[in-house]
Amino acid sequence: MKLLKKFASAALLSGSAVIASAATPLLNLINDQAPLVISFNDVPSLVKAWGESPWAKTWSDEQVRKFFAPLHSEVKFEEFDAKLKAETGHTFGELIGFATGDALLAVTSTDIDFESEDGNSVPFIAAIELGGNASKVEKMIEEAREKNPGSPQETEDFAGVTIHTEKSPASANDENKKGPGQVVWAIADGIWLVGFNTQSVIAAVDALKKGGAVGAYGKSERYLVTKEKNGDAHFGIKLWLTQARSDFRTMQHPVTLI
Repeated sequence: MKLLKKFASAALLSGSAVIASAATPLLNLINDQAPLVISFNDVPSLVKAWGESPWAKTWSDEQVRKFFAPLHSEVKFEEFDAKLKAETGHTFGELIGFATGDALLAVTSTDIDFESEDGNSVPFIAAIELGGNASKVEKMIEEAREKNPGSPQETEDFAGVTIHTEKSPASANDENKKGPGQVVWAIADGIWLVGFNTQSVIAAVDALKKGGAVGAYGKSERYLVTKEKNGDAHFGIKLWLTQARSDFRTMQHPVTLI
């Protein structure tokens, strides 16, 4: 749980992110074969737009809140926010404020062992543009470490960027623990990269330094055609549903929302 609390901001900031004109667009950090891509365009604007949207007003309606009261009680939003505040020094809303541009969540490969209990192998990457707030996030993580001195940490250098591996004390001592037992992260050029293994984070850093991945999704024809058709929306999903064939190729069925 300490690991989860320490990096809860990584998940929460998925809907947050530096300057909208980042040197390398986040969608170019992954290739066009990624099976799942969730992108957030200009998150501060997205948050503002959500607050003024009919959906937000409906969710805030007293009768709607009463209807969802059992769910609200079960999830315990206020309790979670309080724990988040205690661990990071910031509430959910404040953490979103760290981001100033785009954000991205992606599963970068279909090569996933679903039977494995080791979630560290999942090819997942989150990229959040932090810009000038990068130092604040680094300070927040350092303070969280000081509160949990028993959390193992490793670092390595790649292309002048420090790759941090934060391991959960529980996973290190419990061989039966399921799911990811570590979080790997780096901040490069104002972009916070978070994954479950060093390979995923290093690949993103490499793409960032080179101006994009080989076969970048953001440069792919299918993305550009969809963007031209739908314009720039705040939120987009690209999902490739794959069905293995006997010759090990896949049939790909795109479902894209931008």
